[in-house]
Amino acid sequence: MAALRNASYEFDPFYELLNDVAMDMTESHTKDMMRRCVSVIPGRTLESIEHPFDLFRTLHDQGNITRDNTLFLEKALEAIALKKLAQKLQKYHEKGKTEVVESPSRPFEESGRHALCQETDDRGTRESVEIHQQSQVATAVEETQSASHMTTDIVIDKEENGDIFVDEIVKETVTYCEEKNISNPVEILRYFQSKVMIGRPLEVENINEYSEGDTSYIIVDRFNLLETALDEVSILSSRDLRKTLEVDFYGEKAKDYGGPRKEFFTNVLQEIKVKYFDHGLREHLADDYSTVGVVMCLSIFQNGKIPRFMSDGVRHELLISSDPSPCIIKLREGLSKIGIYQLSKSIPAFASLLQPNPSSAMTFRKLRSLLTPSFSEDGSNSRRLEGAVYGVFLKYLRDVASGRRDSISLSDVLQFVTGADEEPVLGFSIAPSIEFVDVTSTFIPTANTCINCLSLPRATLNIPLLSSDKMFQLYDTAFSKKFFGNI
Repeated sequence: MAALRNASYEFDPFYELLNDVAMDMTESHTKDMMRRCVSVIPGRTLESIEHPFDLFRTLHDQGNITRDNTLFLEKALEAIALKKLAQKLQKYHEKGKTEVVESPSRPFEESGRHALCQETDDRGTRESVEIHQQSQVATAVEETQSASHMTTDIVIDKEENGDIFVDEIVKETVTYCEEKNISNPVEILRYFQSKVMIGRPLEVENINEYSEGDTSYIIVDRFNLLETALDEVSILSSRDLRKTLEVDFYGEKAKDYGGPRKEFFTNVLQEIKVKYFDHGLREHLADDYSTVGVVMCLSIFQNGKIPRFMSDGVRHELLISSDPSPCIIKLREGLSKIGIYQLSKSIPAFASLLQPNPSSAMTFRKLRSLLTPSFSEDGSNSRRLEGAVYGVFLKYLRDVASGRRDSISLSDVLQFVTGADEEPVLGFSIAPSIEFVDVTSTFIPTANTCINCLSLPRATLNIPLLSSDKMFQLYDTAFSKKFFGNI
């Protein structure tokens, strides 16, 4: 794709570099890159961008990349398989960057343009350039002196430095819990979450109204979940990590108002458990544990599944050891991004969240209690038909609980309805429910995971209920594919 060039940038090495990178990007690369910038660039601004150079310029305007730090762009390029372009940026920094002074008030200053474009003869060229360079130095000195006088008046925007802000919230949380004598890890998490969370509310609180607001958008492949998840999460900034995560699965149209996010955390944590913990820590994959820790942190913080799969030895090394392995060092780094590690160190009771909890196991009684049916008026034909299919559903759940439905578990049923395979420690904002709908072409159930509602088809006066065996087979079809029929 031809990059958008502008005379204002033509003689600036930094923008020449960005222009070179942009020229090596195809239209497809640009679209992929724009998808990775959804969380940092407003939607309307993104819609107006056609060229990759415009995208880079916008990232610079918003502070996501600077002359001294292009890490965000490097990570994004690597994520869309443009590693050579990312290396080009890295080599630029290794060579000492540009000598051009960047004024905070004029980020796109025309470096050297006036001197280079001045009409001079051969004898006057050197003198002209020297005069311009002296002028630049004088201007830079004046700006530096001016900035030094303003230092005492500068108020640091804590929102812009996520790491500092999170550390301060951890201290505030510890102080609050000590003053209020709070030792329940769930209540500690609830308070901490209320202080860290920014952007759109995590959960839908009213089934008739979906909240809007800023989110951190990621798009992942359901069939290559772990790799795509780590790639996407690794490029989120400290501030992005405090926003509600909005998850999109390749090729699926479901809008994430909580359900897809919970499903994402449930499934990706299972894959993390298998690859990074089930067979001991993988020292040759030590660098991965930083992003693994971030995903674990996000799941705890954003009402996802609690990662209780670490062994006693790993938890001890994580929280106590003074000589941790490279994997644990990286895991601590990731868990510190949103303060979970610091909070666990400061309030030992909070760390108990990471321990196995037998009471979280799903039982028939617990699931039946969670899924509250909404029946029609007593005595009506609808109520009679709803009672019949609900009775079949309860028999099916008993079969599942006793292990008679092959690989289907009660947790699979809950995940189909809510996106979560266990009740979140902070509970569901909207209680899971069952609604009854008239059967059309099939008795296979569907679900809306954003409002935790299972739609169970009931018979009609014209279409009778199938036999229990056939109904059970249809339920198996739905619950064996936990995303089947979700909206």
